[in-house]
Amino acid sequence: KSDKPAWGFHVARLAADLNDLIISLGLSKPVLLGTSLGCAVIWSYVELFGQGGVSKLVFVDQAPSQWILPDWPHGSKGIYDSPSLANIQRAVLDMDSFADGNSECCLSKPPAPEVMAVLKSETLMCDPAHLGALMADHAPKDWRPILQRITLPCLNLYGTDSGCFPQEGCAAVGSLIGPSCPAGAF
Repeated sequence: KSDKPAWGFHVARLAADLNDLIISLGLSKPVLLGTSLGCAVIWSYVELFGQGGVSKLVFVDQAPSQWILPDWPHGSKGIYDSPSLANIQRAVLDMDSFADGNSECCLSKPPAPEVMAVLKSETLMCDPAHLGALMADHAPKDWRPILQRITLPCLNLYGTDSGCFPQEGCAAVGSLIGPSCPAGAF
């Protein structure tokens, strides 16, 4: 289990933690795989530390911007502007209900009860204030300019029936990176 600090709930801090982990384990050019917020952590890692320390990148089910913007209609279905972020921050104050609703919202098909129990258990480990702070940092970011700078071989995987994003938003990750990032829809 990770530490429970009272600070640092920013995507960039998580990217710095990833860099520290790679260094402390002595990994040489690892392949990074991120899903959802994990994609943003990788994009922040690339922005802060460059691409030289890793060999390949895999992105699963995250749009480059959760916010709906004048030139970006493919934001999140749940957290897409300041009022919707405030709704989530209020919802996490009842973590038990949030844990149930989050799984139902994000998953397109209900998993087995034992899988739901694990998902809920993992979600309940979050501190509501810390989760709210992290979402406030993560949700408004627009990673499109960073994606256009990625030259590493990548793979972009996304669901066509996501409860979180329209598929066009997640598909755009591969399009923005270019030919080195084929996409796979599932």
